[in-house]
Amino acid sequence: MFAGVRSQDPMITDTPPRGDARTAWLVLTSVLVGVGCGVTDASAPALAIEMSTTAFMRVPSTQSALIPFQLRSNDSVTVYVPGCGRHPVLGLQQRTSAGWQDPPAVLGCIGSSGPIALLPHGVLADTLRCPQVGTFRLTVAYSLSASEAANMAVPGPSFTVQ
Repeated sequence: MFAGVRSQDPMITDTPPRGDARTAWLVLTSVLVGVGCGVTDASAPALAIEMSTTAFMRVPSTQSALIPFQLRSNDSVTVYVPGCGRHPVLGLQQRTSAGWQDPPAVLGCIGSSGPIALLPHGVLADTLRCPQVGTFRLTVAYSLSASEAANMAVPGPSFTVQ
């Protein structure tokens, strides 16, 4: 409709009924408040493991591959990951004919352990050594409170070590 022109059809009006306008403002206000408060998609995990490459070779001198990764917070709240010193503690799973399996742990944390806080939309970069060959993925457990055990987990992308 053009401004100032009224339709001859009585079923078409150029102004919405007052109730519809109020409903539209309430919906718009709710959406804007939700976006401003950082409400995230419930299906998206609050934490993600990112890798810039997914194929690695073992270094002959150490017989291990160095696997760089980043933990990225996708939420507007601080998340806590288990830590060993300043390094996050991640799980390593190997793909087998039976699915993803946890290989035997090589060594535990030597030093101080405790949760590492990852601030909202923060990134933590680190490197992990992998002495085995095959197809793997990293996993990370996390919680939304420093005082509770990590009760959520996310897998990262698969990668290969030769």
